Amino acid sequence: MQQPLRFLVLWCLLFGAAARAGGILMGKVTRADSPWDAVPGVTVTAVLGPDDLRPGITDEHGEYRLEDLPPGKFFVIFDKQETASTATRDIQLEEGQTLRMDVRLVEGPDEAETLEWGFHKTLPPTRFQVNGRFFPSLKNQRPARDQGNTLRSVDSVLELAAGAHVSNAGLSLHGASGREADYRLDGLSTVDPAFGTNTLPLHAGFLDSIDLSWSGTDAMSGGATGARIDATSTPTAFRVFSGSAFMSWAPGVLEGARASLASDEAIPHTTSLGNLGDFGGTFTGPIIPKRLAVYLGVAPILSRSRVSSATTPFLDQRGVQAIAKLTFKPRGLPGSLDLTFITAPTEWTSALAATSEASRPASAHSTTTKTGLAFTGSLGETELQARVGWLHRQGDLEAPRNEPGAPTTTDFARTSPPFSTDRYQVNAQVARTLTLLGNHRLKAGIDAEALRYAHATSRVDTGTSVPGPEVRTRGTVLGAYVQDSWAPPFSHAPDLNVGVRYDAQRILPTDGGPTLHLGEQVSPRLELVFDDPLPLINFRLFARYGATVSLLPLSLAERTAENPSALVAPTSRDVLLGLRHLSFGLSHLTVTYLHRKLAAPMDGLLRTPASRAPERRYEALSVVFQQEHDFENLRFHLSYTRSSLTEKGAGRVRAPFAQRTLDGGWPTLLDASVSDRPDSIKLYVVRNLPSFHAWRPTLSLSYIGESGAWMEEAPTRLPWVHTIDASATFLYWIAYTGRVTLELDILNVFNFQAVTRTDALGVPAEYQPPRQLRLQARYDF
Repeated sequence: MQQPLRFLVLWCLLFGAAARAGGILMGKVTRADSPWDAVPGVTVTAVLGPDDLRPGITDEHGEYRLEDLPPGKFFVIFDKQETASTATRDIQLEEGQTLRMDVRLVEGPDEAETLEWGFHKTLPPTRFQVNGRFFPSLKNQRPARDQGNTLRSVDSVLELAAGAHVSNAGLSLHGASGREADYRLDGLSTVDPAFGTNTLPLHAGFLDSIDLSWSGTDAMSGGATGARIDATSTPTAFRVFSGSAFMSWAPGVLEGARASLASDEAIPHTTSLGNLGDFGGTFTGPIIPKRLAVYLGVAPILSRSRVSSATTPFLDQRGVQAIAKLTFKPRGLPGSLDLTFITAPTEWTSALAATSEASRPASAHSTTTKTGLAFTGSLGETELQARVGWLHRQGDLEAPRNEPGAPTTTDFARTSPPFSTDRYQVNAQVARTLTLLGNHRLKAGIDAEALRYAHATSRVDTGTSVPGPEVRTRGTVLGAYVQDSWAPPFSHAPDLNVGVRYDAQRILPTDGGPTLHLGEQVSPRLELVFDDPLPLINFRLFARYGATVSLLPLSLAERTAENPSALVAPTSRDVLLGLRHLSFGLSHLTVTYLHRKLAAPMDGLLRTPASRAPERRYEALSVVFQQEHDFENLRFHLSYTRSSLTEKGAGRVRAPFAQRTLDGGWPTLLDASVSDRPDSIKLYVVRNLPSFHAWRPTLSLSYIGESGAWMEEAPTRLPWVHTIDASATFLYWIAYTGRVTLELDILNVFNFQAVTRTDALGVPAEYQPPRQLRLQARYDF
């Protein structure tokens, strides 16, 4: 009898103590005009009720910590009597939750001017986030990986996420290719409906935040088997006028030595970098105080590369991105309206022109525009988001013009004729919190899109000297979802997230044949979350099941015209198990196991369009250790992934041979493949150094090490690929007016030149990008 009684007493003590565990609010207070200078002696008071005050005070490092706080909504007061600085903000604290709120104080009692704040709440384990609080400088320090390795945008940043790999087709993630990813900017898709790539990677200078998620609990993100990438542009400012001016330049003379390609000299290839750079500026401020504000930005982008061609020694690329945004807060309307317009014209020298005899090379043109209108607000206790947008892209190939003394005939076949694509889209989401046997967070939404792809028949297809008639392919997309996140009122009961999503895609073929019904699927999602199942150990256990489906590019309908039954949308079914530990310093240790069944993968369909691609399996064990906020002036993100990607009946998935084309950067369905890469190690470290004569230096280092791909029919894998990048940033704050930032980036510090792809003969066809030095300057006011 004594043994069961002892067990019962021990059980009550352990789990009773865990049930009484309260929440924690912590953070750091600094000066607004000098954010690295801590402010000690600030009284921090959590006001829970008229007679329930929980005071604290910042230490010599400006840090504060309030423990054993009950769940609920209350406000916090920051008070510095010596300088008459005060600030007040409301917070919502869940049971046992740890929140971080950092503040910046200035002298004076004006509350609106005293606080720049940010919550820290534990991110879901299947997200990688970059914004003003989490690694804010990362987007400027990464190599240019977007838009033909000329632009820093979302792919450049997210390459550091566990399980991610960047190729010419975009960001592949956990066994799914970049063409199966869902890229969104301000809530609207930027995926080219014809080719499946991100057609509008926004310049890093205009980005406010980047959020990567996969295998998510939210049914909203179930419309892609690959990555769900949500980027937001910089918001407008209603309080004061502000802006920035920036530039970056990578001189080719400082580039590291490139490994030589043993290729056919008739096919041009890059031999060295000439120059790569961009410059621009932003401006934002109120037009009508508290009612109407504007944000403007422009950034020209320039690139020149030397190529192995006797007729055209350089390949140039010139482009510009411009953004304009209006935010309107009308009287009587519980929300705001955002009207955004973005345009990105690009011109580059076609690699095809390098083989012609024209003295003036042809230029390829492409222009992408995005127009969007969004409403964010509430109707009573119901939160509402609604958006409508139009994404348009068009391009052509300019024929070479005869210069004096040039040959009279300069005819060559167009491999990519003029084309245009359109994506008309509308989506809406409602969310509401209910109290019924605990707390429920309900969400529901709908997405609808109309797609169009038009292009002229090429000269090769018609066998004549003029392009043929225009060919049009259209499509429609419909998606709807509901989601409930339930936190039961019972002690130690797991939180439950349950949802379901419906997706359907229809393609109207060019020849007027029957409509193709694709991707019609109902995708359930279920997650169980156990917070602090054991006392005195702050960790979370979770288990998740979900199904996803991706859209197919419209151009695939033409490739599979002879066998429409082979056109099947990629789908996946995922099981995720894991645990996460959160320390008092807000460092995260997360361990996850992911199992995926991938049916009809996109790259398999591209290789054999006449037949269905076999099913694949992906398994990965990932360990992520991350310190998101400064701890001893150090932040870091470290991950290791051990994975396996196999194909039914064929073993490990191998990479296809390099396909050398003369498309000069035109959209193509090639190079969308993923391959088995068993090991991946990624690290990003930021260290703040002591101030030096009003300058605040910061050093950062990133490392990516991946197993080499296994090429088709090759006896062994390619060697490991190691990349080390380093950055030194010097920040100077000008009191109350602005700041100056100078930066030196050394990309691929040791100039590693590992082979990344080979051709059918096993000859190296692609190496790592060589070492590159980049200079940056920025002024924010």
